[in-house]
Amino acid sequence: MRTIKITCATCDGTGRVRAIDDFGGWASEGCDDCASEGFIERAVIVSEEFPPVPSRQFDYRATFDGYEGGDPQGFGPTPDAAVAELLDQVEA
Repeated sequence: MRTIKITCATCDGTGRVRAIDDFGGWASEGCDDCASEGFIERAVIVSEEFPPVPSRQFDYRATFDGYEGGDPQGFGPTPDAAVAELLDQVEA
């Protein structure tokens, strides 16, 4: 299992979010999703798949810990390639 840092999607890595204040204007406040750090640490699980196909591009699968159907996942011929594909989906 690897732990990686990804940019927070809520604040786009700034650590601050804009919110409507009590008077209907915009105010900037700390991001609750990343604790105002701008990134989130996520555990990544890489598993060996080796499906019965001639191509080796699906030998490894990378998912975030707690994966449920429909969540992002990455595949690749190596563990690093699978993690890279997973991160491409999250950052897209």
